[in-house]
Amino acid sequence: SVSHYIKADELKNTFSDENVKLKVETKNYNEQNLKKPYQMKLSKLIAPDRIFRSNFQSEVQNLPKYSKDEFISKFPHD
Repeated sequence: SVSHYIKADELKNTFSDENVKLKVETKNYNEQNLKKPYQMKLSKLIAPDRIFRSNFQSEVQNLPKYSKDEFISKFPHD
């Protein structure tokens, strides 16, 4: 079990060269502020080259299966 959590402001769209200021708090589950030390590091996520849909995984099991490269060559915009 955890006795506290860290709460931070929502980060809106920003550019990588902009300075970012966030309000960060540690609170217990009674919403009382705590003075707990913590460290935070923001990192840029690496975006995938292509995103594949997963909403038909259970329904399409009887269809022929393609390798990832074969699927991309047959359906370049899907």
